[in-house]
Amino acid sequence: MASWQRRLDRETPGQEVPMPSTGRALVCVWGELRGIRAAAESMRRHLLEPLDAEALVFAQHQLDDDVERVGFLQDVLAPRLLDVRLYDKPRPEDFFGAAQWAAMAKVQRTKVRGNWCNPGNIQVLMNHSKLGEYLRSSGMLERYELFVFTRSDLLHVLPFPSTADMLAVLGPLDVITQAGHEFGGVNYNFIVMRRALVEHYLQGPHAIIASAGVRNASKTYNIERFMGLVLLERQWRNLRMPVTCFITADQLNDRSTWKKIKSSGARGGLLFKYAAQMDEAYRNLEVWERRRAWIGLKPPRRFQVEEIHGCAVRPFALLLEDPGPHWAQGGGGGGSGSGEAAEPMWENGGAARPSGCPAGGA
Repeated sequence: MASWQRRLDRETPGQEVPMPSTGRALVCVWGELRGIRAAAESMRRHLLEPLDAEALVFAQHQLDDDVERVGFLQDVLAPRLLDVRLYDKPRPEDFFGAAQWAAMAKVQRTKVRGNWCNPGNIQVLMNHSKLGEYLRSSGMLERYELFVFTRSDLLHVLPFPSTADMLAVLGPLDVITQAGHEFGGVNYNFIVMRRALVEHYLQGPHAIIASAGVRNASKTYNIERFMGLVLLERQWRNLRMPVTCFITADQLNDRSTWKKIKSSGARGGLLFKYAAQMDEAYRNLEVWERRRAWIGLKPPRRFQVEEIHGCAVRPFALLLEDPGPHWAQGGGGGGSGSGEAAEPMWENGGAARPSGCPAGGA
């Protein structure tokens, strides 16, 4: 493993797949350094180690103790931590160009409606673009075959598949996200892909904004739908896997731009943002304890899954257990990009259940 360097810059029916032994992985942590004291150890144990991956932190200056947080990451993630880079948040009009930014987000006649451009989400999109440029200019894109992009405050509760497992089920135009938490688009909080897609994925939002390239500006776009445009434009396929992690925090009063942090009395005061996401992760941990193995599916199999706003059919590339043929909605993986998502089959709420929603009800 490379030594850690501290940098604080001011800038058919599915079937089980044989798992080859090949490839190197890089886990890229983006955003602000939220929740790292609660989550970093679980990232090391359940994500970096199963993948045998190295880590890059590419984040924004935001918190008063960012420097101390970087030192904490050094202690917990070394020797897998390659680099930490923090930069000051740019202004979107400077980053995208004043005219392009105004046309997309300000001018009433031309702007694209939705929370994709609120102060927090636009920083996510700029962060992705800056990360993409850094990976290209540093040569890291050439060093790794598999890339994982994740926020810093995800608490991982069960072991992730190996790099070989992921490469075995990822096609050349596939990305894998965790089921649920999609809000009509792509669950960009944790996403896995091959090297060939990385630069287009990270630079995709910048390209859309710089060219005012939203074809259907009459729609309202949250950030999940906006990220979905990147997949749709290139006809990529969004495959799913069971939930292995959930958003946590260091303290109840931690900074949060959406939803308040809560405490779970049933889990000893464990902090969370979305109860459904946390509960699903722990349900999947129970499944993991019975079998302790991942099932790879190629081609993917489609299943009914519960999501925040209902139940839909999604293509899965990985499972924790075989739910049996009565859950399958057909072989193959469905369409491409975020456009493959079926409309909710019935409104029911609840968490994502990769093993499927029972026919006729949840």
